[in-house]
Amino acid sequence: MKSQFVRRSKKGNMSEFGSAFLLLITFIFLPLLNMSFVPVRYMICEGALTELCRRLAHSERFSDAQAMLAKEQWYKTLLNQCGVTVSGEKLTVLVTTADGARSTIKQSGVLPSEWLPGGSNGPCIYSLELKADCTISALYQGPFKPAKMTLRTHSQWENLSKDPGSLEYFINE
Repeated sequence: MKSQFVRRSKKGNMSEFGSAFLLLITFIFLPLLNMSFVPVRYMICEGALTELCRRLAHSERFSDAQAMLAKEQWYKTLLNQCGVTVSGEKLTVLVTTADGARSTIKQSGVLPSEWLPGGSNGPCIYSLELKADCTISALYQGPFKPAKMTLRTHSQWENLSKDPGSLEYFINE
């Protein structure tokens, strides 16, 4: 007995699958691949700023750390090559009591004597905070806007000693 149905050619199925596959790649896979570069660039940016903050925290004086921040440009060139723009760097000293309840911020000027080592609020934990505005772009812009965020990194301030000449703490100079 012969079948009443006519067998279709399999060539048409392949052309339908090809166009569906092209749509899948164009509208789902490539945008996901494009956006996957943002977290990678974020991690590179976080690592470079953390390394910079660690180097600044090893400075002898706070004014030396501020001068080094103004002079150092290696992190900006590295991050520009990775598609990240850094601007508005700000360096502060965070002083927190041992119980963690109180803290103060020094941006410029001197810390009050009660926050210095041996002061009435002591013992304190001193750390350097670097805050920067970052713009992280995707692999290709297209319809995607760059991600704008403010990153903060901390590193312990190492030099809690006094200057033998002026008898001031290095953190206040």
